[in-house]
Amino acid sequence: MRNPLEPIYDFARERLGNPLTLRRLLESQPDLRTDLDQPRKDVSVESVVKWHEWGRARSPHQFHNPPGELLGFRYSAEGYRSFHEVHEELVNFGSTESFEDWRCDIQCVSGLAASKSNLTRFTSLDELVETNSKEMISPVTEEQLRVNLAHDQIRIVNNAKTGDHLACYLWDRRLFLINGGGSHHFSAARYIAARLGVPVLLRAKLLIHSINPLSLESLLRRFDCFLIRDDLKASHQFNNAMMRFRATYLSHPMPAQYGEKRCIFLPKSEQRSVKVSSVLRNAGFFDIGAFLSGLILKQNSNLQTLSIPAQASERCQNG
Repeated sequence: MRNPLEPIYDFARERLGNPLTLRRLLESQPDLRTDLDQPRKDVSVESVVKWHEWGRARSPHQFHNPPGELLGFRYSAEGYRSFHEVHEELVNFGSTESFEDWRCDIQCVSGLAASKSNLTRFTSLDELVETNSKEMISPVTEEQLRVNLAHDQIRIVNNAKTGDHLACYLWDRRLFLINGGGSHHFSAARYIAARLGVPVLLRAKLLIHSINPLSLESLLRRFDCFLIRDDLKASHQFNNAMMRFRATYLSHPMPAQYGEKRCIFLPKSEQRSVKVSSVLRNAGFFDIGAFLSGLILKQNSNLQTLSIPAQASERCQNG
């Protein structure tokens, strides 16, 4: 039989700094914790997580929130209430640099933006053309290479005024052709050129998307960041536990490729939020801050390996 005084004891312990409701929630609902499973890498540019746009992501429950806004809850004289904050670190979380006349070999390109084929089915451009356009890669001759390259929809080769361009997401490292057409002929030309050992020079605008390390550093000075499952039941239970403990937290949706998950921001300046951070870390919740710090290291390594910017280079390496 439950002690009738237990709710009073629990209330007192919460006020004294023991997040009992949260601990019990994590014990009874272990699936509140979730991992950040990485999307399968295929040849579609949509397989790349768009971290440079993270600060502009909109919550499914907040359709008009401005870039960089976090929705939070905190205790005040009016009770436990919601609030909104715009953080410049999120507004400027990503950056894009443009190089108008970047040069590389066709073999540098690993993926595409558009095709009549379902790009998500393929892990390489060779697989795409071998599966759906065998007639374009036979025979493997320089004449067949010229025929493919002459196709008018390969605008990056045949139209100096095209909007088609190259893009690199620096944490990912792969180079994508952001194309409006010609996917099969481009892939076929790339396929044949590789087997003939013939270089094919591409000259085009290159957009390099990256995470701003200073913005991430500033965020992580102020917050601990953890991943949590995002559905109505889980959100309600977590919010109730935080309300009972009177702990401040904010949240932001994760990039779309990760599905129904969100990032919880816990202010390092508030003692109760720091306590929650310790509980989540000990319970094995995924540390978004550590993950993003790892992406910054990847960016730095990729930048050196790819020699970006390398406007005069005609070589590259694929990762």
